[in-house]
This record gives sequence, structure tokens and C-alpha cells, in this order.
Amino acid sequence: MPNFPEGEYCMKNLNQEEIKNLLPHRYENLLIDEEDIYEEEAIKKGVLKLTVNKNDSLKRDVFFKETKDNKVFIEPVYMEILALGSIVSMGTLPEGITAFFSAITNYKKNGDIKEGQLLIGEVEKGKAKGDFHRFSGVIKNENNDLIAEGDLMAFAMNASLGVADSDKKQIEIPNKTMEEIVQKNHFSWKSSSMVFVDKIVNYNEEGTIVTEYTYPQDHVFTQGHFPGNPVMMGISQWIAGADALWLYASKQLAAGNIAGTSVTLSADIDIVKSDGTVTAELKNCVCSAPIIGNVLGEMSVTSTKKLYFRDIVKPNDSLVIIAKNILIQ
Repeated sequence: MPNFPEGEYCMKNLNQEEIKNLLPHRYENLLIDEEDIYEEEAIKKGVLKLTVNKNDSLKRDVFFKETKDNKVFIEPVYMEILALGSIVSMGTLPEGITAFFSAITNYKKNGDIKEGQLLIGEVEKGKAKGDFHRFSGVIKNENNDLIAEGDLMAFAMNASLGVADSDKKQIEIPNKTMEEIVQKNHFSWKSSSMVFVDKIVNYNEEGTIVTEYTYPQDHVFTQGHFPGNPVMMGISQWIAGADALWLYASKQLAAGNIAGTSVTLSADIDIVKSDGTVTAELKNCVCSAPIIGNVLGEMSVTSTKKLYFRDIVKPNDSLVIIAKNILIQ
């Protein structure tokens, strides 16, 4: 957890227009309203603020889900907000260089930020190694309650070059055993833009589900996530994994293998392109959902030990989401 200075330091306050000079993100993806940057010798720390109201002018309310009582942020979005705050705290990067996040570790959710509620993010830069930059961060509310926390690693690179072939990893994709089209309205608690699954292609009750998703050229995020050279948000892959686990739990519930008022699942998840190139790996991703009658409610990502981003996903890329070692707790 960041430890902010009480002694002498230099502080800069950045409004959203100034932040736009440091971030390529626009529209829905501009998830910071303002940020204070603290500098003390080689230490850099940032405190950001964000409030997303109903009918937000930038349409950032797309990142909410509906619970029984409130609209709250979909959990992986907390780490996206901290990632943006970390990039802003780095200051101006060399021309042509962009910071992409290569890892999220030790993520844990403790609460929720509701629609219209002030979100405060705190980030602290750790030691850099070459082009890799480490950060730790927390999300709090206006009462200083801890909402979420995690560590991040960014890699500064020339976006036009992409990931070198020598750094890519490939795995074997499981055989298709079925093809079940998934209707977006099954995920009724969130916007269809936040559903990252098209079909189920493999499933067994012993702990595996495989889904497919193609990131469309006209997805709402292509206009604001690296405009002109759009790439899929890393957290969208994380959410794709959670969507797969929700479908697995739904099938288990329908088969009578789950009982009670809620369910918690853990899994390892590989996300790959259609040629087997790994784009993301999740270790010990834990999700939970309420059970309302005989229907599974909204999914929450409560913790994830490790999430590695291996390759960039562009519009029209097709992904295979392989959730394995699934345990119902």
C-alpha cells in the first residue's frame, strides 16, 4: 500500500485537460478527473480522483454493473484506473513511446464504489528495471475505506512495433466439443459492451470451460483506447475470464451441483489468439456471485494472484478463453 509523504515534497495538480496531454485515452476510457503528483527525490506518488454520475458526459457509466441495491464499478476497472494514474505519474514519455501494462498482481477487492460516489486512487512508483516500471496502488472512497488494492508493472515500448515474436508464447488450444451461442442479455446486470464472450466451445463438470470472443471493429472502446491505433483493454480480457466462470457456474447451478445463496469459484485462465498465441494468463482468479432463486446473479472478481499480459489484441482478433482447474468453494 502506498505510503504518502508528510514532510517536504514537490506537488503538481493536474486537471483533466492536462492529464490528456499524458494519456492517449479519450471518451469512456478517460477514467481520471484530476491527479496530484508528489515528487520527493526519486520517489513519485499520485493521488487521483474520479466521480462517475448517472448519464456521465463521457459515458463512463458503461463500467458499472447493477447489484441488488446499487450500481457499482465492475471490479477489474479499479486496476485500470490505477494503471492510468500510474502512467500520469510517470510524466511525459519520449516521443513514440507508450506505457503498456504487462502484469497485475496481488489484486484484492474489499468493497465497492457506487454511481455518483467519489473514488480516490493512490499510486506509488517502485524501482524501475530497464523499460519495466513497478507500481503499487489502492482505491479508497471519501471515507478513506479501502476498496481495492494491487500491484502493477508497466512496459514502455514503441506501440507501432508490437511484441517481438521471440517474446511470444504459444500453447495448444483444447478441441471444440460443442458450439453454444451466448446471448449478451444473459449478463443482464451490465452493458452488452462489457460482455466479452460469443460462444461456449468446450465444457465439462470436472473444472473446465472454453469460450470464444472476437473483439469487434466497432466496439465502443476502439474510439477511446489508443485512438488511431486501437487495442483491446487488458482488463477486458480479465473480464472475459470472469464471464467464462459465470457461464460455468450457471451450468453447474442448472445441473443441481450448486446450492445456497451464493457461489465462489477459483480458476487459472489462459487467453489466446486463434493460432495459440497467448495474450493473457491469470493465476488463481477468484470470483463470486449471488444465487437468487434458481438464477445466478452478477459476477464479482474478488481477487487475482497474478495476471500477465503477453500480447496486444487488436480489433477483429479472435480469442479463445480457457478456464481450467476450476474449483467451487
